[in-house]
Amino acid sequence: IISSSVFAIKSMISVFFLFSSIVVFLIHSVPEEYKSVFFLTFGIAVFQSMFPSWHFQAAEKMHFITGCNSIPKLIFTGMIFIVVNTPNDVWKVQACLFAGAFVSFATAIVVLRTKFNFKLEISFKDINKQLKDGYSIFVARIASGLYKNFNVLILGFFAGTAAVGAYSIAERILRSAQMVQNVIGDTLYPSFAKGFTGDPGFFKKSSQKYKWHIIVTYTAASLILFYLSDFIGHVIGRTSSVEVASCLKIMAPAFLFGGLNYVCAILGMTSCGYSKQFSLCVIATGIFNVVCSTVLSYLYSYHGTSLALTLSELFLLCLVLLFSKRIGVL
Repeated sequence: IISSSVFAIKSMISVFFLFSSIVVFLIHSVPEEYKSVFFLTFGIAVFQSMFPSWHFQAAEKMHFITGCNSIPKLIFTGMIFIVVNTPNDVWKVQACLFAGAFVSFATAIVVLRTKFNFKLEISFKDINKQLKDGYSIFVARIASGLYKNFNVLILGFFAGTAAVGAYSIAERILRSAQMVQNVIGDTLYPSFAKGFTGDPGFFKKSSQKYKWHIIVTYTAASLILFYLSDFIGHVIGRTSSVEVASCLKIMAPAFLFGGLNYVCAILGMTSCGYSKQFSLCVIATGIFNVVCSTVLSYLYSYHGTSLALTLSELFLLCLVLLFSKRIGVL
């Protein structure tokens, strides 16, 4: 029932944004090649959001997430290097990513039907209940997405597309690295939630036992990212290698701060039932990021935007630690 409600809610949101996008395109004249790229990207976002990772986590069958989600996407991402040959093949990149997202979603649905005997049962009463129960996390996700995407918009306004390109490549590399730790965290989340149900001090005990392991691991990963920035920039950035590398070096500490945020906020506050407090932290960080990114982007272009990203992750970490100490999670 919960999964059916989640599917219904996400479908309604997707339809709303689809029609909103169509209206915008009807009002403003947009070249056809841009429309195709946009709708492919929109499709990627929809199928990624619809992937039922929550169902597999609740059932503690996280290996299905790896099999259904990661493998198809890796295959179709690899196809990019085969099908893209000229600058005019930009749409093929999004087409490959769209195909990967669609196959991942379709495979997951097949698994739900065959392994879990899932049937779509839509109830407006249950949908309303899920919206109320998950409101805090929903607000946190929306606020997080808005402030992370704001950086690209404000940088484009002040510095132009070239600066946006360098920053976006570096940010995508950082987010890709963070995705690995998110998969691990998503795998551990059900265990922490179950542990809290049996013992309210479960996360506090676990964090005290493993805190130095976690800090050292994330610090080492951040240092590796920093020292490999020049190489990564050369391989991926090509003509913008210097700019991409410099952005990556500034963003490297964000991997440490973001990782600790994930552990303390998602595995800690959220699994312990403090989603509302976490959403307040994210909203405050969003406001901080808007101000910080606007000022620094205006003064220092893509370097300033990269610094704003790192400072925002640090700001969020400080708030999360403050709240966690106050409510007894840490």
